[in-house]
Amino acid sequence: MSSRPLAGAAQLNRGALDGTVTPLTLFRCTFLVAATLASACRPLSSRPSLMDVPAPCAGNDSVYSITAADSARGLYAARPTDLFLPPSGVHGTAKIRALVSARGHIETDSSEITGTVPRESVRRLRQSLTNYRFFPATLQGCAVRSWWVFSITTP
Repeated sequence: MSSRPLAGAAQLNRGALDGTVTPLTLFRCTFLVAATLASACRPLSSRPSLMDVPAPCAGNDSVYSITAADSARGLYAARPTDLFLPPSGVHGTAKIRALVSARGHIETDSSEITGTVPRESVRRLRQSLTNYRFFPATLQGCAVRSWWVFSITTP
């Protein structure tokens, strides 16, 4: 009987050059599976939520445009937690400059939408912004309002 594999047959790649499974290879596979399961099975209560939003800075009504130098003074940008695809019927390219509140919601009245999208698409985009959620920008541990800029391009 031949020890050569059949042509076209699926083969197991064991990772070692001589075809043996080493303890290190076994450890790597076990660690990868455990890390994947731990991440996928993490309870919803341990994921960031709007309940985890820090309190707003008292008396701070400023709106921040975050720059790279801001982290040195304790200012960190807003981070999206819930984003959605553009609404159906939106065509073209839009640049959205959204004002994120200290509570992690977009203030749609203060947000700007520019680009090559028809007026009806601007209305739909503005309406869809109400569904977006953020972990707000923070200044020395308390939440502040900030701008968040992104672009959307659809055929």
